[in-house]
Amino acid sequence: MARSFQQPILNAPVIAEVCEHYQCENLPDRRFFDNALEDSFSIPNEKWSEFKDIFISSLRTASLIEEHDGRMRVLDSESSATADQDSEEYIDKLSSGIKVETGDSCVVIMPFAAPNGDYYSTVYKPAIEKAKLTPVSADNDTFLALAR
Repeated sequence: MARSFQQPILNAPVIAEVCEHYQCENLPDRRFFDNALEDSFSIPNEKWSEFKDIFISSLRTASLIEEHDGRMRVLDSESSATADQDSEEYIDKLSSGIKVETGDSCVVIMPFAAPNGDYYSTVYKPAIEKAKLTPVSADNDTFLALAR
């Protein structure tokens, strides 16, 4: 199932750039990584901690990071842990006959309160827009507006 998270994460702005830069390599030590985030990826220092938390968490979810002896290595999607074959077949069966077209909506249902709520605007929405879909958040404001 982790493989289903890989493509959205690899399409997310900035996260994808950092992944590509460090693909198949260990992440550098904290100080060097912080400097690279600012110099190479234009992430301001007040956002380093938040970005690293989201980055590492996302890569773990997608099985795109390997941890060994206190070091973290960014994997490419081909060398990452492969998903259970039964899960892949099940997803293929569910999605057969489904056609997604540019402009279709993608509804995101998740907790929108802090700390997870920021993931929608920083990870999910940019990835959905990059896929040429219309993001719709299933938060209270959206559904209150629809109910009126």
